Amino acid sequence: MPAEVSPLKASLRASFSDDTTEKLSPNCGSSLKPVIATGVDGKALPFGLPRKSVIEFGWTVGIPEKNNTETYIHTKLVSDAGEKGSGEGGSNEGQNIFHRPANHGIYAFVCNVDVYRLGFNDISRHYSINDEERNNRYKALLQSLLSSFINPQGAMTSTQKPHITDFKGVVSVSRKLIPAPTISALNPDYRQEIEEIKNNINSIEEDAIQLMPFNGLGELSKIIVELIGRKPYRIG
Repeated sequence: MPAEVSPLKASLRASFSDDTTEKLSPNCGSSLKPVIATGVDGKALPFGLPRKSVIEFGWTVGIPEKNNTETYIHTKLVSDAGEKGSGEGGSNEGQNIFHRPANHGIYAFVCNVDVYRLGFNDISRHYSINDEERNNRYKALLQSLLSSFINPQGAMTSTQKPHITDFKGVVSVSRKLIPAPTISALNPDYRQEIEEIKNNINSIEEDAIQLMPFNGLGELSKIIVELIGRKPYRIG
């Protein structure tokens, strides 16, 4: 099937011809192909290269025996609800009665941010942007994370906005390449577990792990603001 090719794509394909590939990898011949995830014009190219995100989220899971689901009856308000024929014919028009579930309880949340990977090329093992740009991305990332906690967005929030009454936990920060400890709040002793892990790691790598516990969104926002003032960790 004929297809139009933009001048940008044609230029990129010409730049990565088979001859160029053979020069880059004479032992592999034409088996090695260049991979471009997205074109400069914003359109996806025929090749795709997945890249692991620098931020990871676990499912927000209800703590057993501390959450519940209730069902409420709703009606859709219409101006002609009393007129004959309202809602007939299966057109989903007029007065309707339906049930809507609502969840409430205490939920466990887990999040991990690999700050060192901001702007890092996983193939060349070098940073593709300068420190100033990395710092800007770092600030934007933490600000977005804080906004997600303060004002959750998502499906059904137009009519079922969450009532956040409390937010407790621990922010663990690693100053070295060793991962910051993460234990789910599904474990009632998660704070003690994280504290013990921190002590053990710091006995090997001095001051590698820092823990910042918080009790409420106010304290969490203060911690994130303090972290925004730091420089993002880099390797190499």
